[in-house]
Amino acid sequence: MFRKKKSPDNMKYQDVRVRIREDVLSSIFDECDLYDSDETGGRILGFYRVFNELLEIDVADLIAPGPKASRSPTSFFQNGEYQERIFRKIEANYPNIEHLGNWHSHHVNGLATLSSGDIATYTRIVNHHNHNLDFFYALLVVAKNRSKIKSMRYKVKHFLLRRNDAAIYEIPEHAVTIDSSRPHLNKSKESMATGIRSDIPTTNKDTRSLSIIRKMDQEIISDFYPEVKLLMTKKSQVLYWRGKISLVDGRKFEVLVMENPENNISPYSITLKNEDIPLFKIAKDYSKRKFRSARKAIFSLEHDLNRELFKMRLNLKDPSDLKGDSKWIS
Repeated sequence: MFRKKKSPDNMKYQDVRVRIREDVLSSIFDECDLYDSDETGGRILGFYRVFNELLEIDVADLIAPGPKASRSPTSFFQNGEYQERIFRKIEANYPNIEHLGNWHSHHVNGLATLSSGDIATYTRIVNHHNHNLDFFYALLVVAKNRSKIKSMRYKVKHFLLRRNDAAIYEIPEHAVTIDSSRPHLNKSKESMATGIRSDIPTTNKDTRSLSIIRKMDQEIISDFYPEVKLLMTKKSQVLYWRGKISLVDGRKFEVLVMENPENNISPYSITLKNEDIPLFKIAKDYSKRKFRSARKAIFSLEHDLNRELFKMRLNLKDPSDLKGDSKWIS
């Protein structure tokens, strides 16, 4: 936690504008390229101005997460002591520099917004007595783009939290300007904008493959099963998909697909929520099965359930009875 300096007085604003240096944004994307299987991030430094009810945020530089930072596909923890030392060095040259907030990535897990853990952490920071500002700016990298333009390699979102305010404000794209006219402030090796590489990870092909599978799962599942959402457990930070799928007779079933990152070959399992109908004889067989991808798990279960429904329909004198008979499907 950065030491408090002089707190701004009566900071009130209704509109927010963000300007971020192009090379700073490129540094963020370079970090995401480097850690393409784990979340990563850093501290955001810069300046701010308040004109009447307009808050202008000027992102000038970054601080790397530090050599003792901890990363995984679903979590990221920075090295605070290291970052505090670096901040003091920068502050010596730029006394008005501020810790505006943090950035981190979700491009490896498909989460398109801040997690509950992110919100809890940022809320704690902005309300801490040692946080110098009455706001906290958060930049989130959510997905990798196919654009060949270097400054557009990833899709990002911008958020603002305010002291003593439980709301999370997303800053719209039209309020964000990418500035290519001026370089970042700090030229020291500790600046992420110059690319500190003291913590380059070793390549793990299994983890990288899981990251690729996860991204493709989210793209396909969101298209074919719009009611099935990607979520994360609060305590263990494990990814899972949960939601309803439709079968051939129009009924819907809630599925739960869990990820087990420790199983690099077949990390996914699938279950159904209810257990009081004959179709769950099929589902029980799935309790012991593991799948290479979440989409494969859903496709397979959906196929087998539909096939069982078809067999049941053939055994009825009037196939239309199946759809209206509540004893078959609850």
